[in-house]
Amino acid sequence: MIVRRLVVSLVSVASVLLATTSSRAASEPDAPPSSPSPASRAAIYGSAGVGSVLDKSGGAAPSATTSLRLSLPLARVLALELMGTTGYAIGRGTPDDFWARLAIGLRVEDSARAFRPYGAFRLVHQHYASVSTWEDHPGASIAGSSNEGLQHRSGTAIAGGLSWTIPRTDDRVRAMVEIEVSWVPVGDGPAWFAATEAGIGYAF
Repeated sequence: MIVRRLVVSLVSVASVLLATTSSRAASEPDAPPSSPSPASRAAIYGSAGVGSVLDKSGGAAPSATTSLRLSLPLARVLALELMGTTGYAIGRGTPDDFWARLAIGLRVEDSARAFRPYGAFRLVHQHYASVSTWEDHPGASIAGSSNEGLQHRSGTAIAGGLSWTIPRTDDRVRAMVEIEVSWVPVGDGPAWFAATEAGIGYAF
């Protein structure tokens, strides 16, 4: 008899708790759908900065660069980078130079943090020529023809930087700063380049 009363009491209490939980859930509005985690978002960045062609024949030459890069997440701390860069170096006794560069690489960055130090390793291919070559033969230079003096250069680059999420942008808008050193030994001409860039990005 005692066991039966305990079972009945437990069933009664469970029924009350279940009814209370159900009524509370029914009275609460539906939760908004969760947005994608920052780790799952691709991001595009535009940046510009200054640097140097370190071993130009006339000595280290100041330069300016602009870049457009796409970061495609592979995991929380790893992303694939696709990057396009243009650069201009002042000659200092030699012709001014201009280059266009494509790069692909891996970026290590904890995407779950608001402030995100990162490092990147990149493979680069560069079309490098004097400014006069680009001006006198724009079509051939853009097409990558070497007949008019354009050089095809290949090498690697390493970079370190910091990106951070701008508040009140739903984790979408980001700022960044970066330092990169590249070594481009394949081909004639200078092989060492350094650049510092700052930019803005958007995660989508």
